[in-house]
Amino acid sequence: MSQHLVAWQANADQASLTRITTVTDDVLTPDGTTRFLVPSDYNQIHWMAASGPSLTDARVVTPSLDVRRENLVVIPREDGDEQWTLTNPSISVPQRPVQLITTESIEFQTAEDGGTTQQNGLVSLGPATPTPMPDGDIRTVVATGTTAAVAHAWTSITDLTLETSLEPGRYSLVNFFASSATAIAARVIFQGGGYRPGLPAFAGAADAAANVNAQILQRISFYDMGNFSHITVPVWQYFCETTDSSYTVVMQIIRTGDL
Repeated sequence: MSQHLVAWQANADQASLTRITTVTDDVLTPDGTTRFLVPSDYNQIHWMAASGPSLTDARVVTPSLDVRRENLVVIPREDGDEQWTLTNPSISVPQRPVQLITTESIEFQTAEDGGTTQQNGLVSLGPATPTPMPDGDIRTVVATGTTAAVAHAWTSITDLTLETSLEPGRYSLVNFFASSATAIAARVIFQGGGYRPGLPAFAGAADAAANVNAQILQRISFYDMGNFSHITVPVWQYFCETTDSSYTVVMQIIRTGDL
C-alpha cells in the first residue's frame, strides 16, 4: 500500500487560525469546501507541510484529535515563501504516523500576519506501514513536460516524456524529485487510478532545484509508491504557485520483472 497527498489553499487575511479551502481531489470524498473524509485504509498521517509568505501558525484538525486534546501543529513550516527553502525544506514528519478515525473529517487551519496572503497546506495519508521497496537495483530516469499549470490546483502533466526509453518490463516507483519554476508539490497517478502518492516539489530550473538538501525526502520516500510497465508510465500532477509550463521529474525505479 502507498500514500495519498492531499492539499488545501487560500488567499486570505486571517490573523487567527481559520480553515482553508480544499484543493479539488478526484479520489477523496469532500465534506463541504474545507474538509475531506479520511479513507478507511489510509487513516495515518505520515508527513505534513505548510507554506506562505507570512504564516504564523498551521494545524491539522480532526474530531478524534480534538477528543484526544491534541493540537497537531505543523512544525517546522515555511513562513517566508510558498516554495520550500532548498537548503532546509520545512517538512513536518512525526516520529510515528498519527492515527485518525476512518470517515472522520480532516481540515487544515492557518493564520498569518501579512494582510491578504497565500497559504498552502499538505498532508500525506497512508496505512500504518507503506509497502517496502522490492528487491533490485534502483535505476534513475528523467522525464520532462510542458503542460500549462493552473495555479494552486492539481494539474496533470499529460505530455511528460522520458528522456530514455525503459527496458521492457514491470517497475516499482520508489522515489522522485519534481521541479518547475514555482513548484510546491507533486503526486503520481498510476494506470487504473487509485491513491496518489506525492512529495514536496522544488522551485527553479532543474539544475538549480537539484541543489536541495535531500535528507528530508529520504525520510518520507523510498517505499513502493506504485507499479507500472514500460508502456504505462504514470502521470504526474503538479501543485504550483503560478502557471508553470516546464517540468522535470527525476524518478527512481526498480525493475521487478517481465511483462
